[in-house]
Amino acid sequence: MSHPRLTVGCMHDLASLRNTLVEVVKDQLVVRNEFVILDAPPYYVQALFTGEGVYAEVVGDFYLAQPARRLHAAQEKLTRAGWNPPGSPCRIWCDGNHHNFHRVWPLDEEPVVIVDALLEALVVSCLRSEGEPITVTWEIQAEGGLH
Repeated sequence: MSHPRLTVGCMHDLASLRNTLVEVVKDQLVVRNEFVILDAPPYYVQALFTGEGVYAEVVGDFYLAQPARRLHAAQEKLTRAGWNPPGSPCRIWCDGNHHNFHRVWPLDEEPVVIVDALLEALVVSCLRSEGEPITVTWEIQAEGGLH
């Protein structure tokens, strides 16, 4: 199933984006070997669906210019929300250190759990103050996009 590139405007649009992404994730849990990328430049969240599970990343400060780097509080929120911090190995595919926040879900995870975690990570990364506008673009790409 092919999904178009979709852009939403502000935070109040995230409910419709969430519903759409739940359907996309349901599809990707079957199709696999494709990425779902949520992009709100300079931040992004991406998930790779494979036969072993779902591997997701949130851009780390290593890839961000100084003004865009996260406040310590935002980094702590990501860690408390279940994201492994940069510099820690992922627990499934490798022992290497990663420059991005990352986490893994099993293939039988509920799609809404994955979507909520991806959206929460993007919101935590992007927002500096309540009500700040956010533009989110999502797209599906063939394998090859993880840093």
